[in-house]
Amino acid sequence: MALPCEFTIRFFDAGYSDVSLDYDDGATELEEAPSMSKEGPWFVRSLRAAGEIAFRFLIDGNFYPSSSVPYRALCRDIWVKEGIVFDYDPLLPRPQGRLRVLSVNLHTYQESDALMRLKKVAEFIALGQVDVVALQECAQSRASPVVEQRSGLDIREDNMARIIAGELKDRFGLDYSWYWDWSHYGFDYYEEGSALMGRPGISFLGGQTRYVSQSGSKTSIDSRTALAGFYDIPGLGKLDVFSIHLSWGAPQGAQIDALKAYSLERALQSPSAAIICGDFNMNYGEAGYKRMLSGGQWLDAYALASPRGVKDPTFSSNRIDYQFLRAGSALKPLLAQRVFLPQSGPEAVFTRVSDHLGVLIHYLY
Repeated sequence: MALPCEFTIRFFDAGYSDVSLDYDDGATELEEAPSMSKEGPWFVRSLRAAGEIAFRFLIDGNFYPSSSVPYRALCRDIWVKEGIVFDYDPLLPRPQGRLRVLSVNLHTYQESDALMRLKKVAEFIALGQVDVVALQECAQSRASPVVEQRSGLDIREDNMARIIAGELKDRFGLDYSWYWDWSHYGFDYYEEGSALMGRPGISFLGGQTRYVSQSGSKTSIDSRTALAGFYDIPGLGKLDVFSIHLSWGAPQGAQIDALKAYSLERALQSPSAAIICGDFNMNYGEAGYKRMLSGGQWLDAYALASPRGVKDPTFSSNRIDYQFLRAGSALKPLLAQRVFLPQSGPEAVFTRVSDHLGVLIHYLY
């Protein structure tokens, strides 16, 4: 059993009259809902706990983020602002050696008020100081007007990555690089694919798309690609990030094998780190998950950052959205958080944007 150590948790004061903290570490009986003191713009509570803690807030009597979805953390100093967890004060310049990666399936225009939801994704990227974003079910209508060419592809007016990037630039002054490609028609009307986005200051070295499925037909639902983006991170070096959306059922095993072969082929050119993000359509601990981890080349970054959260659902009651870190990478997962929860609350950034939750992981290097 881990020995108890000191944690300090801070919650940004956005005008609340009272904030309390409810927490446990799964090993010791801890006090419920102790009041937090006020230090500058933060509500603060220090506590002793053994290992990873799960915690939630009571804000003017209401649970946040919800009564059933806690935050989890292994790191000792924690700041929460706009519902987003940091290991540093987000009001100050960010320390060196941090990489924040978000992955989310956007559900291909099947949500009501889809444009508002895309704007919420952009808002979260900006507020969460996200460095790299991996998007799946990121689509454009096949009949929408073509507005530009990228990497030889027609980019249409309603391209979801284009809209998010435009919102980031117009509203927040952040010029994210972005790379998009599509694998098959979704819902018979959309050119459905994946995208990657990188924050200003990170050099985008190029992108590549490769089919990992046996089928490469645009009309087959089992045509699946690995979309790779190549980055140069100051202080880290070369980083490969993959955005993928695998099939469920029988075709999945061969797709996992092809994905692993492709990503490890790339490892010779990107020695610092690699992360595979996306919707794997496989449950934690089942055959596809074990296949992905077999051989020891890939690690479950969420499980490393949140050992008690390995079964945290991201779609219905299952965890099927992952970030896998290449073993030996110069990155260490520190914080993991599910975002875009299907509930409202005092922090509207948690508005549901898809039938999936997003996965945000904070790495150190």
